[in-house]
Amino acid sequence: MRWLGRWEMLTLSNDLDNLMFVSLLFRFTTHMRQRFKDHICSGLTCGYCGKLFTSKQSFKRHQEEQHNPYKIKCDICLKDFSAKRFLKIHKQMVHAAEPQMFTCQICGSHFKWEASLYKHTKKRHPK
Repeated sequence: MRWLGRWEMLTLSNDLDNLMFVSLLFRFTTHMRQRFKDHICSGLTCGYCGKLFTSKQSFKRHQEEQHNPYKIKCDICLKDFSAKRFLKIHKQMVHAAEPQMFTCQICGSHFKWEASLYKHTKKRHPK
């Protein structure tokens, strides 16, 4: 099966509702392409590891987190981090006076991570 072009799809559609839907879809797609043209690219390749990216934002984040020669140190324990967001999470979870805890609404168990609470709920309290 081959991909149909824009006008081939329109001519194949005899139903007025389908025709209007396809028309709106193409207008929306064109609008989104124009709106986010600075964020979407045809493909970026990391010069260090060869990983491919479809957005400038994900490429930049990868560069900062994976290949940044400058490490960010925790001012309390001197642990190194590759990105500010990882340092922020570390400080909230390790060095906070009252670390945020996630509590199971069913059995009252406490968890340090929201993902752990989610896994607990799925495993221990399936519906």
